Amino acid sequence: MGEAGREWGDWSRLRGTGRLCLPPRHPQHSPLFAAFVGAYLLYSWGMQEFERLKRKNPADYENDK
Repeated sequence: MGEAGREWGDWSRLRGTGRLCLPPRHPQHSPLFAAFVGAYLLYSWGMQEFERLKRKNPADYENDK
């Protein structure tokens, strides 16, 4: 390979290599991610609350025979 690539990040000597860079609008994806996390947390809480409320309260049936 020669001297090209001896040090990390020294790709300027290699011809035809692509460059990887973040698009300038990359930070705009963070609100979308936060929305998905918020929706997941809300859904998870709702399902747990539904299961909790679905159970019968034994105190309601103490006087039944």
